[in-house]
Amino acid sequence: MATVSALQPDIFVALSDDVPCDSKQQRAAASVTRTLAWLPECLRLRESDVSLQQSALFAAVQVTRGKGA
Repeated sequence: MATVSALQPDIFVALSDDVPCDSKQQRAAASVTRTLAWLPECLRLRESDVSLQQSALFAAVQVTRGKGA
């Protein structure tokens, strides 16, 4: 999180991991759960760091092409 504060980005993302598009529902759900677990930490940082209070924050799950794509 120190890196985010130092860079003072316009946008930052609470992103836990990449999920292949051909993943089973359980795998995708695990990624969503991890992203949601990380989100409160990002929100705390954004609220406590004056330089980040104008930064946009997104919670995302990145989907990548599967092996067969």
